[in-house]
Amino acid sequence: MNPSAVASTVRLHLLATAGVSALVGTRIYRLVLPQNPRLPALTLQRISRVTNDTMSGDTGPDDFRIQVDSWAADPAAAEQLAAAVEAVLRNWGSGDILRARFDGDRDFFEAGASPAELYRVSADYIVTAAVAAA
Repeated sequence: MNPSAVASTVRLHLLATAGVSALVGTRIYRLVLPQNPRLPALTLQRISRVTNDTMSGDTGPDDFRIQVDSWAADPAAAEQLAAAVEAVLRNWGSGDILRARFDGDRDFFEAGASPAELYRVSADYIVTAAVAAA
């Protein structure tokens, strides 16, 4: 798997899962929530990549920290969406994605956001993936 494809693969998996797509439809965005978004929605981004290199070379799969933000018009809806995402991603693995594990979350409030105030649960997942050698 190409390293740049990991976040896209996570996005496709979320879109294909009824528990998440029932809440957001196709509103899963990379990096930035659009202006005047229809809610609830998700954004996701790759935060970091840790390789498993040693002096003898690459020793295995890479770990990617993927941040998934659940956006909603009220805190309960943001928490419901975050729980649906966690249920889908926790311990998920398929193909080159060997495993995803939950690594913590936090709550945010976006005062004065357009068109209204936004609530967000930001969660981190460590996604272990088999990466093709460069």
